[in-house]
Amino acid sequence: MEIFLICLPFFFFLLPMHAHSTPEAADAYYQRFAGTNFVTKISGSLVEQPAVLEGVLHAQQTFLRHQIGCVLVHGGGKQLSRALQGSKKHPETQLRVTPRDAIVVLENEIAQISREVASLCEQISVPCEVLPHTLTHAGRRIGHGETGEITDVDATMIREVLNDGKLAILPFGGIDEQGRTLNVNADENAWQTAAAIRAAKLNLLTNENGILVPGKNGTMVRRSFLDIHDLVLLLRKRKADGGFVISEGMVPKVEACLQALAHGVEQVHILKPSGEELLEEVLSRTGSQFGTLIERSQPLELIFPAQEAHLNGIESVRRECSTDAYRTPISQAPYIKPLSGQELTALLPRTLVIEHNGVVVATCYFDSIDGTDAALLGGFAVGESSQDSGYGEALLEAALERVHEAGNRSAVSITAAENVKRLFGRYGEKLGAYTPWQAHLLTRARGRYGEDAHLVDLYAFPLEQQACAENLS
Repeated sequence: MEIFLICLPFFFFLLPMHAHSTPEAADAYYQRFAGTNFVTKISGSLVEQPAVLEGVLHAQQTFLRHQIGCVLVHGGGKQLSRALQGSKKHPETQLRVTPRDAIVVLENEIAQISREVASLCEQISVPCEVLPHTLTHAGRRIGHGETGEITDVDATMIREVLNDGKLAILPFGGIDEQGRTLNVNADENAWQTAAAIRAAKLNLLTNENGILVPGKNGTMVRRSFLDIHDLVLLLRKRKADGGFVISEGMVPKVEACLQALAHGVEQVHILKPSGEELLEEVLSRTGSQFGTLIERSQPLELIFPAQEAHLNGIESVRRECSTDAYRTPISQAPYIKPLSGQELTALLPRTLVIEHNGVVVATCYFDSIDGTDAALLGGFAVGESSQDSGYGEALLEAALERVHEAGNRSAVSITAAENVKRLFGRYGEKLGAYTPWQAHLLTRARGRYGEDAHLVDLYAFPLEQQACAENLS
């Protein structure tokens, strides 16, 4: 048995909690986080979208019901944006240089947005308390006018609200030693607050779909997982046109991520919510469907061949990929071919598994095809039905490597699942014309799909080309 520790560069994970997992799995994660605190930062522009704000508050309500302490930090809205419209951004920090005459607008907006959030909380029965921005102490940033840098967050009152089982609503901004209001970036408010109350998670809700990087075809692709090392590397990475991969507007959020993790926060999520996605996002095992999850590190173990001790984990992952939500639309055929425990046991010598913290999160098997120099990949399953993910990429790359090591020159795999097709399309090619043995495999596979047989496609992976590409890189 081979065990490999995988430190995955620029990996992204797409593991939604509620979309495909069982209520029992959700309960396990609520139990894991019970007694911890979450800090969620929402931009002012998102507060001004009622459906988004209500979805975020419903998520807070659910967290509170499961004994998770919640702080909601909000940013400024349209009034402050207009007041700062003529001001410049500092070239190094990308923070606004705040003129003194904008502070009155800032104070008015703090009060107005806090009232709006509290009013909606009351309407949907979320217990809450609005806290003053004076809990945040700051000093002036040199060269930034009335823009402040936090020196301390008075966490005592925040903890009192959390201990009462209420949502603590904390505005952006802060005060200097003389009690004068300063404009403090809400991302900084959020990470400093998260650090002060030792939060387990910091959730940065924004207008961006997480962190985007250039994909293989030149388009920008969302990374749904990064660790600190990869995030720091991305700060220095440039696109083909010479510009930085991390946009100017994302720099304060990246800084907030790094600072939060460095000060003990376990996980940071950056996402663009449009409803209750926050609930699905933060209770996922290790990843992100709607944005980017950042952790300090993410070691994975690839194990081949799988052992009998992995059978329960393999069966669990396969069940997650066979729920009612993960079936074909008409015939309701599961995308993962059903196999008995005896059949899975027989496949163990040809089965790969990926473990995260000792838990099987991905698995597949392969077998050589008689009379050919190809192998068939089957049973491609990733926890919570997230095959098009970082785990999916790791699993596919490892499987193709093992197939090549076994002396095969190509691999094929058959699927009707759209997320698997997206993954396979990045590494191989969907065939439109088939050799006799490929046609036989495809016809046999389509047999169990009934009226949905037309959804089933066969993908080919030329291993020699991939090996050459790896050598060149």
